[in-house]
Amino acid sequence: MGRMPRPSWLRELHFCLVPEIVTWTDVQGDGNCGYRSVACAVKNSEDDWMDVRLDVYTCIRRHELFFNDYFGGGNSVYRVLASVAYWDNAPAPLQKWMTITDVGVVVATYYNALVLSASRSGNQTYLPLWAPEGVSQLSYQMTILFLEARSHFVYLKLNDNCPLPPFNLQWARYSNYTVAYLSEALRERREAWDILTSV
Repeated sequence: MGRMPRPSWLRELHFCLVPEIVTWTDVQGDGNCGYRSVACAVKNSEDDWMDVRLDVYTCIRRHELFFNDYFGGGNSVYRVLASVAYWDNAPAPLQKWMTITDVGVVVATYYNALVLSASRSGNQTYLPLWAPEGVSQLSYQMTILFLEARSHFVYLKLNDNCPLPPFNLQWARYSNYTVAYLSEALRERREAWDILTSV
């Protein structure tokens, strides 16, 4: 039996994460690929990308003042909302493509998820800023790999205890008591990353 070919994007992934891959989905590259990648994790089908856009949009609108401050004030929240809002079942124009630095934290918060953002230029972990009442564990874990040369996202499922790159710097400032447990719960995984990358 022949070996599976190595995907071309593997070289884009940090060496700490390569042995952690369980499976992946190279989603359709139609400008909705970021949302398709999230849909693979939370909806079990990339075709539900429009639902993910709606969930992200709704989360931001419900907490508009909070996210406006988080995104930097001014009219920044409307810039993000305008980017997320796309409901045509057709390839999305450039201004509607997902920007993980904007929506990664919203995806993490809405779905009570750990979102590991990976790319050749940097890796970051997004965590929820709050949790549903009475919930003391994450509902989802997902890794989204951004291929810079192609401006394309790929969904990865990694081992549950894979090493974790640094948390998004704003998490400590904006998160509330309902997710304070995550610092200790994820400490060993964060330390594993730091040890591996310091060698």
